[in-house]
Amino acid sequence: MSVIYTLKPLSLLFISSCFIMFGHGLSGLLIPVRLTADSQEISIIGFILSMFSVGFLLGAIVCKKILKNIGIIRTFAFCGGICSASILIMGITEDLWVWSLCRAILGFGIACATASLDTWFNSVAIESNRGKIMAINQVFVLTAITLGQFGLVIAEPTEVTLFIICGLVFSLSIIPVVFISKFEPEIEKNESLTFKALYFMSPLGFVTCFVCGLLYSTALNLFPIYFDAAGIQGFRLSLFMGMATIGAVLFQMPMGYFSDSFGRKGAVVLSCISLLVSSYFLPISIESNIEVLSLCIIAVVMGMIACLYPLSISEVFDKTATSQMVSVLSTLLCVYGLGAIIGPYSVSLWMEYSGPKAIFSFVWLMIGLLLIFTLYRIQVRPSLPKEKQEQFVVHIPNIGAEELDPRTVLTEHSIIVDEIMDQMERLALGSPNSAIAFIRSITTKHPEWAVVVAGRAASIESIDTVTLFRAITITNPELSLDIVRNISNSTPEEIETFVEWLIEKKPENCVGLLATISESIQYDAEPIIDIIMEKSPDLLGEFSQQLAKNMFETASNIRQADKQEGSDNYDFKELIASISRAAPEQLDEIHNLLAKYK
Repeated sequence: MSVIYTLKPLSLLFISSCFIMFGHGLSGLLIPVRLTADSQEISIIGFILSMFSVGFLLGAIVCKKILKNIGIIRTFAFCGGICSASILIMGITEDLWVWSLCRAILGFGIACATASLDTWFNSVAIESNRGKIMAINQVFVLTAITLGQFGLVIAEPTEVTLFIICGLVFSLSIIPVVFISKFEPEIEKNESLTFKALYFMSPLGFVTCFVCGLLYSTALNLFPIYFDAAGIQGFRLSLFMGMATIGAVLFQMPMGYFSDSFGRKGAVVLSCISLLVSSYFLPISIESNIEVLSLCIIAVVMGMIACLYPLSISEVFDKTATSQMVSVLSTLLCVYGLGAIIGPYSVSLWMEYSGPKAIFSFVWLMIGLLLIFTLYRIQVRPSLPKEKQEQFVVHIPNIGAEELDPRTVLTEHSIIVDEIMDQMERLALGSPNSAIAFIRSITTKHPEWAVVVAGRAASIESIDTVTLFRAITITNPELSLDIVRNISNSTPEEIETFVEWLIEKKPENCVGLLATISESIQYDAEPIIDIIMEKSPDLLGEFSQQLAKNMFETASNIRQADKQEGSDNYDFKELIASISRAAPEQLDEIHNLLAKYK
């Protein structure tokens, strides 16, 4: 199924998200510029800007509970409403304590809106397309935020106009969602790890994520103050911050390739060195009024800072069991948020004492410390070999997307599959043949759904497993092994009937299908071996070797972290015992195969 087809049912909510992210981009630049124009002390500006991260961290912690209690549509509308009210209040008052509170509410609203967006995409994603969906999500979020930053040229930041426009955009985000009549996906609750557990799991990943929070939030909030002091205002300021936002994603792609090829720690070292060099030349190029070069350098600076976040995730994931990955992402987001709270206010105190250029001293200090710590960790624990590393995935800081990360386990509760299943069950009650015809039609038109639909259909009592398999594999024969693996959740009686049919009809790759069933079912291979011995003893030798080979290959592909957790639970002794009873002449061949697995 194409990604476009997958996203189509919820396009209105996607439009809403673009509105709210546009408002986020505009407000994020408007607030520091307005405070600077009002000649507020830099320490006060830093405190107010840090409050966004306080609200964001709180929102990230409680958003799942809110989504579960009131649903995704009302949560998104709630976010749009509180963001609109907050920015409008900031436009009509000059009370700095009110501004601090409103800034925190903005952070809370954006965090919950981001969680709604993540849940939305995850509800329509399947294993084969969620990486693409995550990429599309990040591209549109980036575009909306960047365009929002250019909204600064519409009016003077000292006027109330931009606050009204920002509030209007936040309010407009609510309108499309009211036309969505039904959309309440299941909300999965993710447990977080403790900071201590995460640190001992990966000290470098923890520290890198924290430093990224310090630097990214500081740069995003305080660079406008430095640029304003350097005479960069209006459209030029929007251009600089737009390039910074683009660089935050653009440089993650080559850094991801380097990380996958040469190791996480080497990539962190490269990011640190690149950031030290680029941040040294940025103020020089700005003071020399070399604008094109300055734009390129600001993109590199923000790109290298932003790269630290996905690098920290990849570093931790290399040592994390698959079942813990979503929890790890949630905790890393909190670590990042803690750094994002501390950064802007701490640096604003430094800037107030030493001047706007002190922001670069802070960058050099933090990156220097991270570089030293990384070099130390390289000595203590070298990077994993390339083949044992997790794939690098682009992540925009401040955008959660835990459940969409293709490295995590996908919990299948797609609303599209749910709708298909509802119709399938209604048809199966009256006419199982009509349900089978419906399944064949769906899987022919959208073969990406074949495996998922097969697994769900196999749980319907009135649908015959053999008929289901034949209906789907007629048009999707290349998916036969995956389909068999998914329909193995049928009752033992259905499985035995299916095995007897396979032995009798001997379809293409019959032995491979039988071995896949044996590997997938929850009980041991002995019942299938007994059926083979009774119906077709000549298949037993080939079947035994194929099953042993399958188990060996699967066990060999288990991630090192999963083996350490105990996911490597293949019981080869049971296999040998079953084969020794039914076909002792195959034992030598099986032992030779299993000897490869240590």
